[in-house]
Amino acid sequence: MAQSYPKLVQELKEKLAVSCRVLYHLGLVDYMGHPSVRIPDSDLAVIKPRFSPQIRGMSEMTSKQMIVVNLDGQLVEGDFPPPTETPIHTEIYRARPDVQAVVHTHQTMGTAFGMVDRPLMPLMHDESELVAREIPVYPHGWLISTRQLGEEMVRALGDHRILHLQNHGVVITGSSIEYATIDTIRLERLANMNYITAVLGNPRPMSREDMDRVMEQKQPIAARWAYYTSLVDQDV
Repeated sequence: MAQSYPKLVQELKEKLAVSCRVLYHLGLVDYMGHPSVRIPDSDLAVIKPRFSPQIRGMSEMTSKQMIVVNLDGQLVEGDFPPPTETPIHTEIYRARPDVQAVVHTHQTMGTAFGMVDRPLMPLMHDESELVAREIPVYPHGWLISTRQLGEEMVRALGDHRILHLQNHGVVITGSSIEYATIDTIRLERLANMNYITAVLGNPRPMSREDMDRVMEQKQPIAARWAYYTSLVDQDV
């Protein structure tokens, strides 16, 4: 690893804490929910700790509070216990080497569409790629609190990027914490547009040809990440 381990982990902790604050600022999390990011070339991940009297709203998360766990969900570094649903993250990392970051939220509209028999349609040019393939559903509302349940959830996820946890929330994976965070935001925008257009009339989804063209025109996310991070206080 070219970059020193302590410096790399600190940078990941800072990005993860910023992700928490951005998601809170946009109303996608409160005190519940948790993002994580894999530490490259290791069986470790940085994750937001379990909420407690010391770990409160996601708006207050800092890099000093982030913890490191192994793929068995055991605490390796940090002062606070891991989330109850750490297996959401660790079992995805165990099964999907391509995934470098995971976000779990209970965001309102994204979660609602996992509760109804109405798949999200590709209604917005940029967000359409999220539903180029229909988002799968894990058909249970319980906590993913054991390795066995995590394995069941991973089978439902398959090789998709996003998973509805029916009556529970959503799981968003990405190649980086920046991508996973922004796709979490985009999912809620798309879900809101699906709801609004269904109320207004008969939604007209994008054609496959248009979706392919938009994906060809896709731009890097650096500018978006810079925008969203500018909305919150920087790490302390």
